[in-house]
Amino acid sequence: MIKNFNKVNRAKISVYLFLLPLLIQLTKCASVNPPPGGPKDNKPPKLIRTMPRNGSLNYYGKKIVFEFNERIDGQKIKDKTLITPFFQGNYEIEVVKNTLTITFDKPLIPNDTYSISFIGGIKDLNEGNVLQNVRLVFSTGNKIDSAYINGKISLAYNKKPVADAIVGLYKISDTLNIEKQEPAYFTYTDDKGIFNLKNIKEGKYELYAITDENKNHKYDIKNEKIGFSQDTINLIDHNIDSLKIEVSRNDLYRTKPIGFKNETEYRINLNEGIYKYEIESTNKLYHILSENRKDIIFYKVELCEDTLPVKVNVIDSSYNDTTFIAKIVLSTPKKFKTYHDIIKKITPPAGEPIKDSIILTINTHEPIVYEKDTSIILNYDSISFRRIKLLKDFNANSANTEFTYKTKKLPQKFLELIITGKSLQSGIKDTNKKYLLRYEIPKVEQNKETEESNLEIIINTKEKDYIIQLLNEKMDPIYLGYNDKRILYKNIQPGKYSVRVIIDTNKDKKWDTGNYKLKIKPEKVILFENIVTVIKNWDIEDVNIEF
Repeated sequence: MIKNFNKVNRAKISVYLFLLPLLIQLTKCASVNPPPGGPKDNKPPKLIRTMPRNGSLNYYGKKIVFEFNERIDGQKIKDKTLITPFFQGNYEIEVVKNTLTITFDKPLIPNDTYSISFIGGIKDLNEGNVLQNVRLVFSTGNKIDSAYINGKISLAYNKKPVADAIVGLYKISDTLNIEKQEPAYFTYTDDKGIFNLKNIKEGKYELYAITDENKNHKYDIKNEKIGFSQDTINLIDHNIDSLKIEVSRNDLYRTKPIGFKNETEYRINLNEGIYKYEIESTNKLYHILSENRKDIIFYKVELCEDTLPVKVNVIDSSYNDTTFIAKIVLSTPKKFKTYHDIIKKITPPAGEPIKDSIILTINTHEPIVYEKDTSIILNYDSISFRRIKLLKDFNANSANTEFTYKTKKLPQKFLELIITGKSLQSGIKDTNKKYLLRYEIPKVEQNKETEESNLEIIINTKEKDYIIQLLNEKMDPIYLGYNDKRILYKNIQPGKYSVRVIIDTNKDKKWDTGNYKLKIKPEKVILFENIVTVIKNWDIEDVNIEF
């Protein structure tokens, strides 16, 4: 009995001894391990080692190593790698777990300072946490270059910052071609258009900023915007802070004739807008630039059956210079158009009220070469009369087709412009009909209450030629003027308004984007942003802008 009892107890003890380690392990697991789905890893990876070390001198190796404390994301890492000076060769980038290795196919430039960084930083593989400002600097010589330049890139037209633009320094050379060459040093702008180029070798450089759409580090004239420093970048014994560069799309295609017309006048049609032109001919020719600035118009003053060779020099609105020979045909075309009235237009039109003075403009279809003595009369209130002559008292354009006259005094009630019939004549005997235009002097009335909002802006400037735009909150133009000294916008909607001014250097009444090859910058744009807030049923008159 006792013997059997001992056997049973020994069996139970053996079972307990067998199960005890398993029970201890289960208890240990239950009390120590955190539950599944624990705290999220919010820490970016850490850079724990590089080869060479940051700040190393005399490094001649073809391999660069970055080692982190955890696995990193190597997706598209080569597109994000920034190596300066620009490496004129090939290199491979390999990411294995927590190590990034760059291998060059040829030696680095001797006695130069290299900088390697990563646009957008380095991400860990699991959570995508980003380590910013990863940068390695080392030298293949016995010193670290320390010159730097920083600044901001913005759009010339609206002043908005340009993100992801490439800013490059180029070594000065007579053969420099940024459409085919990469910069010596370069970096990219951040979201605010800010750039910072560091560790540059002392020297003198050319600086260009490009919206590098195709990421080839070269300027694509058809698709990319460009800006530049007109001055040489001098980084000898000093650095440059807060440089401002504005970019625009250049139009550098040469102007060329694309068509010829022989109607009442002879036209040379060009593919680009013209800034200015010159004509060389042995014959006296009347010519003028068309309103759209794309046609050179030659007028028939005397008919001849021969063609006249003419040398034409054209500079377009982007300052491209072109010279070509044209053969002008001034013979009578088969469908020759004659005018029963040679006068094309008179401004201002009859009935328009006048306040301070009146500027009369007479436009004709053909050059005026002859007029009678009693051609034009000004009638002041039927009290005084002034006889004036088109070819003597008016200011004429180069083709004798536009004549301008400013009255020297104002009447009390009205002014009449009288042009006698058949008093003006072109070279091919066309003449004019009779005109009588009357202009009233408006009566001064007391201001009446209104529910409309009106905005008046006064422009104070010494500039002679400029385009002025009134912009709504979306920065869309709602008013466009040229050389206006006053903007009066009636019944304007409530909101915030801005004014954009373009200094029209070449007087072509449009914004010109410059020419990087000639170091001509875009025409200056001045933006007065949110200068006035319009409230319903209020007139705003005390707004002045000065430039």
